[in-house]
Amino acid sequence: MKALSYASLVLAATLFSACAKQDVAPEQASVVGSWQWQSSFCGWGGASSPATTGTSRQLLIGADGQAKILENGVLRYTTPYVLSRHTSRLKNQEADFITFTAQQREYMVELNLQTRTLSLADDAYDGCSETYASANL
Repeated sequence: MKALSYASLVLAATLFSACAKQDVAPEQASVVGSWQWQSSFCGWGGASSPATTGTSRQLLIGADGQAKILENGVLRYTTPYVLSRHTSRLKNQEADFITFTAQQREYMVELNLQTRTLSLADDAYDGCSETYASANL
């Protein structure tokens, strides 16, 4: 009986570990580059853009794991970033994410290769989102 219980425990542990979700990073090359801010939307805060704020913003995502934000051509901050893939609370399915570690901010990533746009969104119903256009040639 004891051997049967032990075998059942080993089998259950094997099955659970085989089903464990592994974080798989999205293709880094797809987000690496220079991105020019186009617009933001923050629920009750409304929409904003370079035209409404008088501010230009550039997001530089490097292949070296570092991201930089420039506002009106001035470096505002540099932060390491991590790409991951896990279940989105908002979509209830697998999605790509980028975490800017110095700011401890995680955004869901949506990349549209046809329009060459990058969207970063909070994974929440009332969260904010930002859209960037590729500045790469």
